[in-house]
Amino acid sequence: MKNTLLYQSNVGIQFNKVVSKGICTVKVQSKPGKRAYTHMRYVYPDVKLSVSSPFLSWENLNCCNGWFYDTTYLLTAVQEGKKLYAGSTIFLESPSARTSAEAHLEEIKAILPDTCSAGKEQVMNERFFPFYICRRGTLQDFFNLEQVLTDYDRMGIRLSPQDRKRFFLLGDVDLEEFATGKPMCYFSCNTDAELIATGLLLGYPIESTASLLLEGSS
Repeated sequence: MKNTLLYQSNVGIQFNKVVSKGICTVKVQSKPGKRAYTHMRYVYPDVKLSVSSPFLSWENLNCCNGWFYDTTYLLTAVQEGKKLYAGSTIFLESPSARTSAEAHLEEIKAILPDTCSAGKEQVMNERFFPFYICRRGTLQDFFNLEQVLTDYDRMGIRLSPQDRKRFFLLGDVDLEEFATGKPMCYFSCNTDAELIATGLLLGYPIESTASLLLEGSS
């Protein structure tokens, strides 16, 4: 049995990996040790993957809203080359707060490098101001999509012909378009293809997305 600390956040959340009998288990925990509280488990086969990217990390998965995290990470991660797309929200304490939120977004836009863009996301709740920061381009500009699916195949996940087609279509969508919810609603995926594309978009490890797919198929 092999234990590895994959990531520890600045608020004490740990991603601890255990490998036993060909199976990897990653526990997202607070208060490590005998009194550790496990927020989430990711279980997947212990196989070697070919995809390696600075845009995929357990650090990015820390911001999936399942536990407390430092929200300021999402304001700089794209610009620093850590992920392709970051969606954030500002709570509007009053209707007049929207003006301040819009001004904040304009401040972000003004200092972005040419490789990045920012804008408003689709509004799901009038009490929140959703916005995004993303790299310019498409998923296929940053990933070899065939190689991605090969890695999923290594972990026992094979997309249907229909899902494969859908995945490659999503891979050709400008990243900015995901803010509209029209290509897909990335925070409410309906198909395996959408879940895999969302993992790449938000920078989650392939292993974590595979775990969700394997759990859903069992």
